[in-house]
Amino acid sequence: MADASILTNIGDRVRVKEKARESGLGILQEIPKILQHISNSSHKQDVRDWEINLLNLKRTSLSREILVGVQGETGLGKSSLLNELLRSEIVPTSQVEACTAAVCIYGYNHETGENKRYRAKITFKSWATVETELTGLKEELAESDNQREAQDDDDADQSESCSYYSKRNIDMVCAWSGLDEEDIRSLSPIEIMQKGNFNKIRNRGLRLPTDDKTCSRTISAPNANKFKKMLRPFAESMDLNSHRTQYWPLVEQVEVYLKAPILRHGVKLVDLPGTQDALSFRAEVAETFQDRLAKQIVVSPASRAGDNKAAVDLIFTENDLMKFHLDNTFKTDSLCVAITKIDDIDTRDAADEFPTKEIIELQHRLRGVPPEESEDDEFDTETETEDYTRVSVKKKGDKRKHTSGCSSDAKRQKSDSYEDDESMTTRLVEAQLEDGQATKEGEFHLKYLCIQERNRQMVQNVGESLLKAAKNHSSSQAIASSIPAVIPLSSHAYNKMKNGKSKTGFPTLESTGIPALGNWLTDTSLPIREAWVDSDLHHIQVLFDAVHGWTQDDFNTLPVLTTDEKKKIRQAVREVGDDLKEIIKKVRIKIQRQLITMKPLRKKNLVKTYIKIHENGENQLERSYGNLKHAVKTWERKSPRGHASSAGKHEKVHWGTYKASIRRHGGLYRTVPKKGAVRRTFNWMADVHTSFWRGHHEKWQTAFSRNFPTLKDKVRGTIHLAFDQWIRVLLDNEELPVPFRDMVKKNSYKMENVFLFFSDKIVASMDNLRAKALRMSKVDVLNTLTKEMRPGFEAALSKKGKGIMKQQSAEISEHVENIGLGMFEMVRDDLEVKLREEVHQVMLATRRYWQDPKEGCGVIMQKEFKRISTRLCANGAKKNDDEGTDINEETEKKLVELINVWQKEWQQAEARLPQAAPLIAFDDNDDDDDAGNEFAKEDEIALKVEPGESE
Repeated sequence: MADASILTNIGDRVRVKEKARESGLGILQEIPKILQHISNSSHKQDVRDWEINLLNLKRTSLSREILVGVQGETGLGKSSLLNELLRSEIVPTSQVEACTAAVCIYGYNHETGENKRYRAKITFKSWATVETELTGLKEELAESDNQREAQDDDDADQSESCSYYSKRNIDMVCAWSGLDEEDIRSLSPIEIMQKGNFNKIRNRGLRLPTDDKTCSRTISAPNANKFKKMLRPFAESMDLNSHRTQYWPLVEQVEVYLKAPILRHGVKLVDLPGTQDALSFRAEVAETFQDRLAKQIVVSPASRAGDNKAAVDLIFTENDLMKFHLDNTFKTDSLCVAITKIDDIDTRDAADEFPTKEIIELQHRLRGVPPEESEDDEFDTETETEDYTRVSVKKKGDKRKHTSGCSSDAKRQKSDSYEDDESMTTRLVEAQLEDGQATKEGEFHLKYLCIQERNRQMVQNVGESLLKAAKNHSSSQAIASSIPAVIPLSSHAYNKMKNGKSKTGFPTLESTGIPALGNWLTDTSLPIREAWVDSDLHHIQVLFDAVHGWTQDDFNTLPVLTTDEKKKIRQAVREVGDDLKEIIKKVRIKIQRQLITMKPLRKKNLVKTYIKIHENGENQLERSYGNLKHAVKTWERKSPRGHASSAGKHEKVHWGTYKASIRRHGGLYRTVPKKGAVRRTFNWMADVHTSFWRGHHEKWQTAFSRNFPTLKDKVRGTIHLAFDQWIRVLLDNEELPVPFRDMVKKNSYKMENVFLFFSDKIVASMDNLRAKALRMSKVDVLNTLTKEMRPGFEAALSKKGKGIMKQQSAEISEHVENIGLGMFEMVRDDLEVKLREEVHQVMLATRRYWQDPKEGCGVIMQKEFKRISTRLCANGAKKNDDEGTDINEETEKKLVELINVWQKEWQQAEARLPQAAPLIAFDDNDDDDDAGNEFAKEDEIALKVEPGESE
């Protein structure tokens, strides 16, 4: 039976480890104060290096982040949701149509000053970025038929709404520049920036158009209200018709720091703006940032998510789903669908809409059986009587009054028995009040039941749709069986209840769903936090080990060695460095071979000589190309998605809308809908991107989602086993003096900590490789595809006259026919070249982690062996003061006390940790001689660039 004190729950385990980390860091910060008085130059340098190492650890622990994107269009409840998660009314919620392109990031505020409880860093767009945006706007204005593309309906009069996007963006430029519309239309982008308020807002002088540097401004406040007023001009899209100069159109990013509990351990909530206008450069802001997100919360209202015919299609596009599966983030711990506004529900037809037994019975008690049912012969007398008697007292009173009015005897009885009648009236009033309260409580419970039943249906419908989508996009059954979390919630109800008010249909705070979403954020971040804290604890242990070494120089207690023994020890220390270097080299080669043979795109390793070789019987490119040709045909239809009706699905898109997409070179375009209609989105390049991955996603998922986690485990196991084998051989070497082997054995735990620290660094670099690969799979691939497709769109845009859409469609199809297959092959080859280079960077980093002159693990090991050698070969006498450690007994005592405090605390925590999983390591079957030492030549070049390093 397992010990009850063992921390099997990951939440408890992480909290204990994080507490130990905070304690360890606190103790370590006391050590430099104790060592301030030392004068020995060599030892002072060791302490300085140690302090730099500690500073890097603290910086790393504070700079880590888990970026969680919160996405959703205006009006879906995203801002209210963010405010409740943050427990602060920071995010603006009053805007009918938010149109700022800025990304808002909410992180934890580690500042302690009272005047800095709320902080924000506002980053303004660079000159080059704003010039690009203005150029895009000018191109829109230059098109004479721009007016035709803004309206959604083909037969509508387009002249009135033709300038929707252009007018809105002109107003935005006027708002920050201070210029009028005529100036915006007539001046060049550079002239607008020079004559307007651009540099004044950014607090910078004139810059050349090539300037791509951003600038920032920091604000802080002691309370939320004051902070909101200061932040509003930068983060909130205000009235464009205001005469005041407005900052928000020029803001690229806002980082807000506050003391919200949900953010304490590295979670950062990212408010991604919706693409509210048609200009593609604004859509790219959110698109680009998405690739940095570790997790995502997608907001969808109950009115939309409840439609089981289109649940997933209304929440995610085909390209979204493909990206999720490339990243392996289409699962519970990475993606959450937050169904908002669940309190927006009508219970008048509850029994018909949610016909559960409990809801039907409760509605009948509260409102009576519907007329068509009460006249039905199938209902017996008892049931009818029961329903009738539960009708409100007011109806009983009306019935009694009617009877009294028809009887003269009753009138006489009333005058003769006034006291009895008064008593009866009192009882009736009391009964009416009691029954009114019961009715109110019943209605409350009915709404609660309806909300819960609709929640259940929505979760089921969305879950089934997501599971179907997962199976369509995933090559692995294990991956396909995992779907995102679905959490129904009401921010409005939570806000009222946390302020002590009641909300019909929500008996507890938990029933609002906000606590469940907070728990999802916390629970899904725990594995990441545990990996962080494990690495930090290894680092802390290495720093304590170094201090422990400084306290062990009591030369008088060591045995006296012969000259021959001292010679053997010095020789052994020299050989240890070479042996370790050779061991690490072999480990590096094993890791390299595994990374270079991942085969992420085809049955070819990432070996330089293979990358440009054509396919051997594989059909990935052909599948991708076939999907692309099909996608090009669907661009001509208004609603090609599967959830559309058969009639609408094949309806031709308006030629103006088609041309609008061409003008944007296939980039994102959103129509301006008629009143009450849903705005439609067109993103042809997303279809091209999806088409490429239709043929390649299976191998990519296998490499980075299934094999990569195992590969990291094998790296840890291989390094650990390499240390075990090395230390065992060293301790079993009878040619070495016994005192030396005893000293090494006594300090072997320190060396093991160094190896664990080394493996943490390598695994972190591998995680970085995977993150870069996933970004390349989206951003780099899309950029290359856009570049190759652009000539086809430009040729189509030049078409004029009658039948323009037919001409344009033919031009695009011909372009795809000519370059499609070659384009996809080029994209694949380029991606393989970049992946190979990233693998090489991991290998270079691995060598650096071992050989860095200040923080390299190999250097730390070498110093430890030199310390052992110096102690053993000191002939039992302390060195002169100019050569010694300059640590007196009092200083040593203080250091030992601090070390003991740490060891006691860590041992108590460590005793409660579960047993580590068995190690797995690379074996001979994992080696692929085909890969060889792939980077030998590149390493030679790198070594010449870094003469301080060597193999």
